[in-house]
Amino acid sequence: MKVTSKGRYALRAIIDIVVHGKGTPITLLSISNRQTISVHYLEQLFRRLKANDIVRAVRGPGGGYVLAHPMDDISIRDALLAVRENINIDVDINGSEALTTDTDEFHVLKEYFNSLSQTINDYFTTTSIGDLVRKHQLKAEKKETRLSFEHLISDDIQNTMIR
Repeated sequence: MKVTSKGRYALRAIIDIVVHGKGTPITLLSISNRQTISVHYLEQLFRRLKANDIVRAVRGPGGGYVLAHPMDDISIRDALLAVRENINIDVDINGSEALTTDTDEFHVLKEYFNSLSQTINDYFTTTSIGDLVRKHQLKAEKKETRLSFEHLISDDIQNTMIR
């Protein structure tokens, strides 16, 4: 399993809507500018996200996209599946060999990768967009605190040098 640019871009765009929209519609152009994803590619992703009830379009002046549900009700799995991302690791690993191989070793590995796939699927199911947004906000707060602290140290050093 590999989350491709399609899945990563969809998640970034959804998080962008939450972080920058704060409940108001966000245009694809503004997402494109912030996330450096082409508008054309975003249009393709948003057709699928809209069709799968992850986002909804708001028409008219000030229009754009908003989440179709609260951020805590949209799982990472929902978003990835909406853009047709393959999140099933055992399909990638077992492949067509599964049709012809009937050894104990093959079946041991197949069971292992099926279990790993289920664990990943469970993780994607239990992690919401809200979880990612809160993690983002926490990192931003820590970074801001660190920058404030560095600014204070810099000011203190400058004040000491002036004296």
